[in-house]
Amino acid sequence: MITPGTRITGFCNGFFGRDSYFEKLIIASGIWGTTNWCVAEEDGRLLFAEGFSDEQAAAWERAA
Repeated sequence: MITPGTRITGFCNGFFGRDSYFEKLIIASGIWGTTNWCVAEEDGRLLFAEGFSDEQAAAWERAA
């Protein structure tokens, strides 16, 4: 599970939007039912992602 304080980078399978390629700082995360979600800050913008797997998030961390 991705947690607040984690830094990730790159496209992240498009979960943060098609124009999000830079370093992101996770500021909130959780699980709603069975759905992973997180809020990240990238260049002063807040971005929301949901529906990603733990394996996908682990790959984002390795890329950072």
